[in-house]
Amino acid sequence: MNHRKTILGILTILVTLFLFALALETVSFFIVKALPGHPSRWEFRAAKPLAYANSPYYSTQFLDESRRAEGVGKFDEHVRRLDNYEGKYIKIRNNHRHTTDAPIAAKSAVYVFGGSTVFSGEVPDTLTIPSFLQRELNKFTDRYFVINAGTPSMNSNQQLFYLLATPLNIGDIVVFFDGVNDAIYNIYYGYPQGLVKNSPIFRQHKGYLINKVLPAIKKRGFSHLADLLLFINARSTPPNMRNTEDVAARAWQAGQNYYQNIKAAHEYSIKSGASFYHFLQPTLFKVEQPTSYERVLLNNVYLTPPALEQAFHLGYLEFSAQISSLTSLGVKSFDASGILNGHEREFFLDFCHATEEANEIIAGFIASNIRSGLTGFIKMSPLNLAEAHTP
Repeated sequence: MNHRKTILGILTILVTLFLFALALETVSFFIVKALPGHPSRWEFRAAKPLAYANSPYYSTQFLDESRRAEGVGKFDEHVRRLDNYEGKYIKIRNNHRHTTDAPIAAKSAVYVFGGSTVFSGEVPDTLTIPSFLQRELNKFTDRYFVINAGTPSMNSNQQLFYLLATPLNIGDIVVFFDGVNDAIYNIYYGYPQGLVKNSPIFRQHKGYLINKVLPAIKKRGFSHLADLLLFINARSTPPNMRNTEDVAARAWQAGQNYYQNIKAAHEYSIKSGASFYHFLQPTLFKVEQPTSYERVLLNNVYLTPPALEQAFHLGYLEFSAQISSLTSLGVKSFDASGILNGHEREFFLDFCHATEEANEIIAGFIASNIRSGLTGFIKMSPLNLAEAHTP
């Protein structure tokens, strides 16, 4: 009799738990159905967002190449090193994203160091920031060929690492275009060295909930409950962003690191006989009056993670202050964080990545500052002399 009561009790508990889980799944179904759509990054791009509305290259093949190229390369203890890749739209040759339109007569290099926005995986080779920059430089000189030294996830510390390993020649130009990855990795994640092989994001990728719990729940037929838990997790502020004092301290330290990295890059370039230019890159967070489309990007937790704007707000205050200090030392450092503000076109795909229209604006801004710094040379440029003798 006791044995039967025990079995009956266990069965009652199991049935109760099943019914409870079934009720949770039913409730979750209605909640998930009512939630605003938050597609992931690649789902969002596959739906041809407004930023791609005027992009003739947009296609399934291009998106596939874009996604594949993003994963090309390996991390070591210092940086990510790109492997070569040959696609229709995206090519990585000699471990650098291919830059088009270099003049045959070019003798000096323009190295553009930065993260994924310089790499420009959102567009074909001809429409990257370095390729636009090449064409802008071609308008007044045929001396330079531009090298895309952009690597996804690279912060200013890693840019400096790559620069110091790059032999420069007299007359070369070095461009640093950064800020985003210093805010993401130094402040948001708390990795002052940047994303490297042993970063916690690799060792504990997405955590136990994502890797173990949710797959187990889905496997047992409770997919809507799993989706709801995933949404709640995605909306939650990361633990390392909950202590405002700690975040402020990381932002201050990121600013100090930023200053030292830019200063060291400038000194190495000048010592090598090269010119140096630095730019704090623009983001969607600096747009003063976001459009309805841009607000969708900001509100999508998979495109703009929770509390990321806080990290950027504090970080960019520090970075802007350091630019003022660098400028006082004679470093050609510019705050370009607001140059995409006020444009009617939609070109953002998330909080920092954009399409060719933004790349053209950015390249034009960089080129104008390089040109103003090379006024003596421009007067002797073969192309400039030809223009001077044109009726």
